[in-house]
Amino acid sequence: MKKLIFIFCLSLGALAQPVSAEYADVVINNYADAANMRPVVFPHAYHRIRFRCKVCHADLGFKFKAGGNKITMAKIIDGKFCGECHNGEVAWSVENCGMCHSGIPGTPTQIHKAIANVESPKEFDPLNPNTFNRVLGWQLLNNVDVRDKTNNSFSALQPAEQAFDDECFTTTSFGNGIDWVKSLNDGCIAPRYQKTDPTVQPVVMDMDIMLETPTSMGDRVFPHKAHTKWLYCSNCHPRIFIPEKGANNMNMTGILNGKWCGTCHGKVAFPIVGQTCTKCHSVPKPDDFEPVRSKTVSVQQWEENNRKTANQKRLKK
Repeated sequence: MKKLIFIFCLSLGALAQPVSAEYADVVINNYADAANMRPVVFPHAYHRIRFRCKVCHADLGFKFKAGGNKITMAKIIDGKFCGECHNGEVAWSVENCGMCHSGIPGTPTQIHKAIANVESPKEFDPLNPNTFNRVLGWQLLNNVDVRDKTNNSFSALQPAEQAFDDECFTTTSFGNGIDWVKSLNDGCIAPRYQKTDPTVQPVVMDMDIMLETPTSMGDRVFPHKAHTKWLYCSNCHPRIFIPEKGANNMNMTGILNGKWCGTCHGKVAFPIVGQTCTKCHSVPKPDDFEPVRSKTVSVQQWEENNRKTANQKRLKK
């Protein structure tokens, strides 16, 4: 069953439900504080119901980075960025200020509930395994709500519970609670691949890529089909992934810091949590698999190296 979902909620039942920011909502505060305006809260999920990622991030040119697009009201009024659709024809027009400028003043630019919201420390090296164990400690922001409930337009915003109330949605226990790939495959949603023409179909590539994992974790399978239903090839290649076998030296440290797969996963696409590991690491290792031995020195070698260092220091004195 398909159901048309409106941003404006006019029923009393809708007004009774509070609106909260969801996983993947983007707070944009590049210029808002300086202009004495509330920051913008961009609701990814509401747009995913209507458009595939390719429309904004390929056709309209939005970068895959919170705050990476120098959006101003002048540009929007001129039909750029959000103004490509919010022009009174495709979507409501720009005079509805509080519908977008709905964040709590002073809230920094961020992706709500993302694991890689802050900049990596200067010494961060994605190829250094010692970084991995402390990654999440400094990354996680306080994921409190970012919506300003004193906003006059607050009661007109649609609660997520209503947007996802259709029984055809496949739910999950992570992210914003929706399995977007399955909901698309099941026909629950039919987001456009082209901004104004609902008949244009995506260019789908049905090709899986197997990526071996040197540890006891299962090997990874990258499904082009699921991704190309939402994205265009140029979204990933060559800026994020070099289109060549073995050319991308990926690891979880870099991904958790927003690189490679982490450009989307952990921010907008499904999060990187315990329940989602096997969504990528989906091919179990054989029973006789032996992981590659660590290159870390043995305790004996470490103690011997310490003795040599101490002796060298004594000789210098």
